Amino acid sequence: MMKPDELRSHLAHFMGSECVYRHWMNKRVVLTEGVQWLCENAECLWLADICVSHQPDRRVARENFQVWHLRVNEADRSAVVTMTDGNSKRPIVEQQIPYTDFPLPEMVLWMEGDADYMVMMLPSER
Repeated sequence: MMKPDELRSHLAHFMGSECVYRHWMNKRVVLTEGVQWLCENAECLWLADICVSHQPDRRVARENFQVWHLRVNEADRSAVVTMTDGNSKRPIVEQQIPYTDFPLPEMVLWMEGDADYMVMMLPSER
């Protein structure tokens, strides 16, 4: 797994995406090159899985724009993943993670689309 500074440096270079990768759990969700790279290099496919696993929830599915935020408690390595609509700070979804070795203190992913197709991206790829 990459060190935090190296990971941040690489992530900063993703702007737009020329290809997408279908998520194994839900074929209507695709990951951009940046998210796929993050999942492979930070060993965090589980983070994409969390975002995708909540898509059947009606409160989540009705949001065409979703902001997924991972926050790591560096003291005990627990974390929380929240999802908002991007306008409100009040989470629509919140999931506790008892332990993670994710190298950064936080990560934001966006999901955008409609009932037929959702794209998971880094904010810099929009």
